[in-house]
Amino acid sequence: TPETVAGSWLTPKLSVIVPTRGDRPSLRSTVISLLSQRPEDLEVIVVVDGDGARISDYLAGITDPRLRVLTQARAGVSAARNAGLKAARHEWVAFVDDDDVPRPEWLATWQEALGPSIAAATACLGVWCDGRLQSTRMVQLLPDDPTMSASTLMAGAFVVRRDLLVDIGGYDPALRASENQDLGLRLIDRIHDIDGTVAHVDRVVIDVHVEAAENRRERQGSHFGDAAQLLLARYPDRIAADPGAFDAFHRIISSAKRQQGDGEARLVTRFSRFD
Repeated sequence: TPETVAGSWLTPKLSVIVPTRGDRPSLRSTVISLLSQRPEDLEVIVVVDGDGARISDYLAGITDPRLRVLTQARAGVSAARNAGLKAARHEWVAFVDDDDVPRPEWLATWQEALGPSIAAATACLGVWCDGRLQSTRMVQLLPDDPTMSASTLMAGAFVVRRDLLVDIGGYDPALRASENQDLGLRLIDRIHDIDGTVAHVDRVVIDVHVEAAENRRERQGSHFGDAAQLLLARYPDRIAADPGAFDAFHRIISSAKRQQGDGEARLVTRFSRFD
């Protein structure tokens, strides 16, 4: 449970986990933006997934003792986040990608939102593509929503108690896409078990950078298809309550098969699923 002393709520401290592939110069801006937060109640754990030969160049001159750098053999972003979770020292955990920039009020926002009854908190983010702000997006965990839309998590815009993340096993390394949505859905079940509360702050706290959709599909088509199949199998009750998600996942699966040269790929909809 959240730490208190003599009945008083202590200022929450965060462990911030930043996975990186080791070839991302944007990592420097991400780390500096985190270490510049006020107040200073956080640690930053950079987890290098694979070759980290250039990390020392990207982080040159940053001597803040709150920064730690871990390395692992290439295992994917979910495994890197889990390695950071295992090393985390503080009660609250956040995940930030290595090309995203938390806004100056990022940490203060979480500290204002968290409290003894809170299990997790979410906020909004700005979505950037090709150097332009494309949209703002609300990130939420909705314990009373029976559909797949109950989790709209994206890294950088949510904070969770570390013990809850450990309880559910962290991220699923088998997922190379949709891993945040899956994490959120499993978190919802755990939060329900403990009668926890999710706080939401209607404020943009971080700017995230994404590829154009067509580039993501070309580069990660098979990952999206694999994730869609896994989520269809993992959440049958939510899928049954969410025909739109059923259709969307099958479109993703069909698209991935076409990219892999499967001429037999067929679009399945809620009207044809029992054909």
